[in-house]
Amino acid sequence: MKEKLLPLMVLALLLLSSSLGFSTPTPDSGDATQMVERQPTFVGESPTPEHWGSGPLLTGPPSSVYSVAFSPDGSLLASGSQGGYDSNETIRIWDTSDWTEVLITGPNVFSVTFSPDGRWLASSGWESNVRIWDTSDWTEVNILTGYFGAVRSVAFSPDGRWLATGSKDDEGGYASGGFIKIWDTSDWTQVRNLTEPNGYVHSLAFSPDSSQLAAGDDNRVVTIWNTSDWTRTLTLDDHGGSVESVTFSPDGSLLASPSWDDIRIYDTSDGTIIRTLNGGGYSSFVNSVDFSPDGSLLASLSDDDTIRFWDTSNWTVSQTLTGPNPSSYVSKVGALGFSPDGSLLASSSYNTVRILEADSDADGVGDSQDEFPNDSAETVDTDGDGIGNNADLDDDGDGTNDNLDAFPLDPSETVDTDGDGIGNNADIDDDGDGTNDTLDAFPLDPSETVDTDGDGIGNNADIDDDGDGTNDDLDAFPLNPSETEDSDGDGIGDNAEVSDGSGDGKEGEKVGLPGFSFLVTISTLGLIALARQPRNDQL
Repeated sequence: MKEKLLPLMVLALLLLSSSLGFSTPTPDSGDATQMVERQPTFVGESPTPEHWGSGPLLTGPPSSVYSVAFSPDGSLLASGSQGGYDSNETIRIWDTSDWTEVLITGPNVFSVTFSPDGRWLASSGWESNVRIWDTSDWTEVNILTGYFGAVRSVAFSPDGRWLATGSKDDEGGYASGGFIKIWDTSDWTQVRNLTEPNGYVHSLAFSPDSSQLAAGDDNRVVTIWNTSDWTRTLTLDDHGGSVESVTFSPDGSLLASPSWDDIRIYDTSDGTIIRTLNGGGYSSFVNSVDFSPDGSLLASLSDDDTIRFWDTSNWTVSQTLTGPNPSSYVSKVGALGFSPDGSLLASSSYNTVRILEADSDADGVGDSQDEFPNDSAETVDTDGDGIGNNADLDDDGDGTNDNLDAFPLDPSETVDTDGDGIGNNADIDDDGDGTNDTLDAFPLDPSETVDTDGDGIGNNADIDDDGDGTNDDLDAFPLNPSETEDSDGDGIGDNAEVSDGSGDGKEGEKVGLPGFSFLVTISTLGLIALARQPRNDQL
């Protein structure tokens, strides 16, 4: 009887384990080093996009952008950057409805974060203090002091009770460690000063239920504190480098922390490494990580100019985005963060913030930037004729085919005669010959500028510039149609000269008839002689 019941009992146990959600670990694709099979519980009703694409590019920060944070309602985005010790333009606030800047203030900032109710913005930086801003009018309402060095990280607890700040103990020297100060947000008094013996605190994050605080430092260590009594519960010291970011999964069961060339996923209950993610091999430092609000994705930003999206159901990379201009974002420094509804991801680097958003056709361009969001072959329609630029033969609709148009995306220009990048309509010297078009008889011919006789042949090519019938090489005045000769070489044409045409110093001679007076004299004498000769009838 027992032998007959045994298979049934095994089958029942298998069915029970399946119904409870247990699964057998399976080998991974190589994107992650498998330790323990574990995924976060999905929370929230708004799923993250299936595909991500580039959205607006926000510019203006003066230097490296170290921090980005959405307001709790998603209506605002804050960024914090460096900009020199005297800079007052390092905190930027954008309206996410149209991405206009609503505030520019300072000073130098490493970290920014909104309070859970959106009432406050906390910022920290080089000044050895933390500033609290009222978001209703952006006035500075408090400055928290007592630090020995730069404050690298600030984080509000989700229940709004605490503000945690991470800094370095500069009084004790480089190897002395750091401090985590805990502030009561009801009156901004300091209630705890947690010593972080391992190193300078670079990153902080509270668990979703506010029961735990995680801190990452520059000495490759992550520490987890119990907020009920502020005791240290876990010390995770197996990273390869400085820990610039820590983030809890939405259900609080997991902690992700990046370092030199990988990302560690920990079980927050006991510090067990669930996964070590390397994305097929990170080539450089991983700066920042963040879980999507529904827990389905983990986004990572690294110095190899990539943003990776990890599917937390199997810890494989579902999408990788590479910056089209790495020097402008996702390079060298940076941070990233999801919007509260999971529809947007802000990523930052040197003086820019890139917004990533849903990309329905998976062509790499976000839907708000894509004029054909459901057509992966098209993204832009310059002339608005309903035909995408890839298929349109005249992108700007100016009547000139793109292959004949020097400016196929500018309807006001088609030609650039001198190739200087300025269209002829805007260029004041189209042929680049140094003569303004208004003074150039041949504005499109760099070899000609003047046409003296108006015959349509420029003077450089014309053999009779003034059109007087005398070739230029025989014409003493090739640009003067009223003159061709200058007998005495005095620069005055013979037709115009009225005195001393022969150059003999005597006046009264007609220009161009030398010896004329002599002929007149001989003729006069002949007439007199004839008058005196006797006639035949007198002989």
